[in-house]
Amino acid sequence: MIRLLFLLLCALPASAQYPAAQRPWVIAQAFLADTLDPIAGNTGWALQSHGVAETLFTVGRRGEVEPNLATVAVQEGSGWRVTLLPGLRFSDGSVVDAAAVARSLLRALRDNPRAAGGLGATTIEVADATTLLITPERRVGAIAPLLAEFPLVIARHTADGHHFTGPWRVVELRRGDQLRLEANPFYRDRRARPPVIIRRVTDPHALAIGLEAGVFDMAFGLAAESLPRLRDRGIGIASTPVAYQYMLMLNQRHPALRDARVRQALSLAIDRRQLVRLLGGGRPATGLFPDFMPWALETGLPHDPARAAALL
Repeated sequence: MIRLLFLLLCALPASAQYPAAQRPWVIAQAFLADTLDPIAGNTGWALQSHGVAETLFTVGRRGEVEPNLATVAVQEGSGWRVTLLPGLRFSDGSVVDAAAVARSLLRALRDNPRAAGGLGATTIEVADATTLLITPERRVGAIAPLLAEFPLVIARHTADGHHFTGPWRVVELRRGDQLRLEANPFYRDRRARPPVIIRRVTDPHALAIGLEAGVFDMAFGLAAESLPRLRDRGIGIASTPVAYQYMLMLNQRHPALRDARVRQALSLAIDRRQLVRLLGGGRPATGLFPDFMPWALETGLPHDPARAAALL
């Protein structure tokens, strides 16, 4: 399991027709939101990754749930008291209070099957301006991880569009082509941010060529074989592990794979370090979960062909 996301920072200028103070960062990557309505499929995830939308809670770098738009969730009987950060606003300047959050959550739970599949049928009451009482139909051991799921991004839906709480707000979406963003003036940290253009480019080699030509400032998801060439040109390269899990599930109904010794032998026969070398990046898997998560296995899975043969 290779978990590697390349982020390249290009030293060459892009969008030179703009004044320096207004020149947008041009970011190229393979995926782009198809719509701005988060009830559609994976749109909530895409809008979060674009810096536009947020959830009440989020997941940190080590896989731990952290406060975000909400500060805490406390269990009260079969329900949960969720407290919001005070002073929040949507990107159109309207107030993010408990009533607005309740409307957003209830719409997602009603119209997005992925939202309903996580939190499920739920009663949401407004206790005061910053407090929600959330009671799922079925008991849950912890509600914060469920409120961190991407279908439950907090949004305000009006006749003129969809408004979110992230550090950038949408200027224009050209479906399948590009997303133009500007700094959200109502974002809570009030930091200055440049405008951004996110372009959809699905060919990893085109990403590298665009960086070399100065068309892109940043690019995600490059082909590993292009990295040495980019380094030689002075383009900065950074990589970070991501928490995706791509799992190969064995069919244990197959006569051979019913035997645990056969499954163990298959695992022992795989040289994960060699896979990393051949692919040009990543880290050998230690188990089903990324090794930086607190519950992951600390030691790597061994490669031992002799032991594998002895099991068969």
